[in-house]
Amino acid sequence: MSDFLWWTFVRCWPLGEKCEVNWDAWAAAGTCAAVVVALFGPMIHRAFVREKANALFALAYRKDLIAAVVQLNAIAEEYPFYDTDCSWAVKAMLEREGKSRQRFLVLHGSLDALTGREVDLTKWPAVDLDLAAKVVIAIETTKQFQMGAEHFAHPPVDRDWNRMTSSVGRALLDALLDVNSARTAVITAEKALKKSSSKSSHKSVA
Repeated sequence: MSDFLWWTFVRCWPLGEKCEVNWDAWAAAGTCAAVVVALFGPMIHRAFVREKANALFALAYRKDLIAAVVQLNAIAEEYPFYDTDCSWAVKAMLEREGKSRQRFLVLHGSLDALTGREVDLTKWPAVDLDLAAKVVIAIETTKQFQMGAEHFAHPPVDRDWNRMTSSVGRALLDALLDVNSARTAVITAEKALKKSSSKSSHKSVA
């Protein structure tokens, strides 16, 4: 490569009347460099901006997503609706025991911190759509679980316990899956910016 560059731009040495710089070659190289910068410069800039926007977006939702994972896991452990062998016991516990129902209401209500949030992409135009979609899905599936769980907190007169238990159990598992996925995505987005910033700082020091 070095020999190629030497013969392209210099061709001879030392410089003199019969040995001149090939200015045409240098001009062509400068033009190519300018084209590369024009083509890839904005792309690199947009990638950096998106990375930073993703990290800020992640920071805005991380706390509520992490808390929701903890609360949903607590509900799944204490009230295993999805387990057909235990669901009847959950039903009986919520139907008869005041403390269990009160505890359920507390855990159920603590999810409001996440389900009360919205994702307004007009405020986050540079955010990766896949990241935003995961957060939106996590919020919506958790809302669906809350809506179903309301029937256990305040059971209707004509309740069908088997149907309610099965429906809420599926909604709980969906919420757990989607909230965990969103939590992983926001943590990854934050780590990506930290890694990029760390590399940049190392380069500047070097």
